[in-house]
Amino acid sequence: MARFSFNFSTWVWQHLHPLTVKLGLSSIWARLLKALTKPIETVLVPIANTLYDQLYLTKCSGESLDRHAALYDLARKTDESNRELLDRILLWKIILRRGGTIQGVKSIIALFIGVDAEIIQEFYMEDVFTIGVTALGTGKSVASDYLVFVFKIILPDLSGQSVDHAFIVKKIDEFSPHNEFIILENRPGGYYEW
Repeated sequence: MARFSFNFSTWVWQHLHPLTVKLGLSSIWARLLKALTKPIETVLVPIANTLYDQLYLTKCSGESLDRHAALYDLARKTDESNRELLDRILLWKIILRRGGTIQGVKSIIALFIGVDAEIIQEFYMEDVFTIGVTALGTGKSVASDYLVFVFKIILPDLSGQSVDHAFIVKKIDEFSPHNEFIILENRPGGYYEW
């Protein structure tokens, strides 16, 4: 949809002196004014529409879309189309709205690495008794509000891929700062901890 348009009759002709308008659109003055304002219609209006579209995420493309992606720490992948990059940006915005959920962490891994992760929640405190969590009579009593869990993220073998471990850990930490995550790769020789 074009936001800006140019119409000679409404923008120029009706604002001229009545004697000039009386001469008609076929007069020398009308043809001269049309010739002088033609660049506005053919050049400036399309440029204004393009620049205006680059301000909005869903309409922008090219370098402007790359700048929008940089706001979310995303970068264009090799041979990635504008539509694919836009889809990744919109997915990241949806993930950020979820808060620090397990499904959100899985989505982060799928978005930045492109693999499915298995997340295991484990009880982290030792010698602690909590109603409904541990067996009776074990350890000191702690209210369930103070329970600490660790989440183990198990990924497939990524040794053949170039993955920025620090960046992924940073993104997960930003997304869910109050949980502790341990990221493990299931390599042929055993688990490799990041």
